[in-house]
Order: sequence, then C-alpha cells, then structure tokens
Amino acid sequence: MLILPTILILMVLVLYPVLNNVWLSFTDRHLINPMSRFVGLANYVKILTDPEYFQVVGRTFIWTFGSLLGQIVLGIAIAMLLNAPMKGRAIFRGLFLLLWHVPTVVSAFTVRWMLADLFGVANWLLQAAGLIGAPILWFGEPGIAMFSTIATNIWRGLPFITVSLLAGLQGIPGEIYEAAKIDGASDGHSISLTWSTS
Repeated sequence: MLILPTILILMVLVLYPVLNNVWLSFTDRHLINPMSRFVGLANYVKILTDPEYFQVVGRTFIWTFGSLLGQIVLGIAIAMLLNAPMKGRAIFRGLFLLLWHVPTVVSAFTVRWMLADLFGVANWLLQAAGLIGAPILWFGEPGIAMFSTIATNIWRGLPFITVSLLAGLQGIPGEIYEAAKIDGASDGHSISLTWSTS
C-alpha cells in the first residue's frame, strides 16, 4: 500500500505513453488529422525498406559509441588523476563538480560561440597559429560535423562520468590497494594503485 501511489504515478507517466506510442505505430495518424485507422505493419515495412533509415541508424551508432567511448576513457583517466595525492586536488575536484552543474542551455551557447565559423574562438586560435587559412564550418561540413557533435557531447557528459568514477574510486577500501602491492602490483608507476583517504 505504501508504494501503490508511486506505482500508479509511474504507470501514468511511463507505461501509458509507451503503450500509446506502440499503438500509434500501427496507425496512420497525423497531427493535422486526428482521425486514425489501423494499418498494421505498414509503417514498419516503410521504414525498413527506406535506405536512409539504415544510414541514420549507422550515424546514430557512431555518435553514441564515439561519445560513450570518449567519456568513459577520459573520465577514467581524469578520475584516476583526481584520486591521486597532489597539491590542489580539492580545487580540481570542485571545478569538475562546478562543470557538472552547468545547465545544458549554457553549455550549448558556449559551444556555439566557441565553434562559430566567423567569430569563434576555435577558428581564431587555429588561424592565429597558422594551422588553417579559412574558417572551418564545424557543424556544416559533412566530414567534420560528426566529429564536432561527438566532441561536444563528450565535453558535456565528461564531468558527470568523472565524478561518478571518482566516487567509485574513493569507495575502494585501502586494504585492497595494500593487498595488490603485496601481490606485486606497482605503487609508483600506476596512478590507479594510489590510495588516499581524503
């Protein structure tokens, strides 16, 4: 009885929309015409026979895999650095927590400003260094747009991944590190085996 209200709320907010979308996928309903009729699997056949559908799925897979791989690899590396004893560690941890709380809208406008074609910081720095002769359309050129969106998503999600992994590293008991050292694990060449209680 205590969790019944929560179950009802979840059914209204989650289960009903999912079931409604499944039902709508078997109809020909449009936003302009609210009347709909049952068409069976016609919508699924139309999607699976459309060659652009598989291109979109492939690009989505590349974007998702690239974003997650970058966030996890960089997140692990930064979390291990922040877990190691060093001066100013608390300041760096605070900065990552601060970045984690930046609203998505602010991040989007920041990226838009940094990667703008005419007045963007990235193009200005690259041109000042003599690496490019003309501004790059970061989100407009086919060969660069995917890389730009993946890098943007990695930058946006990196603080959360780093903080989560750092919390996990901080939760590892010191006895495990001591046992690893006794078993012959390196203590001076690997940051992952550096333990701090702070």
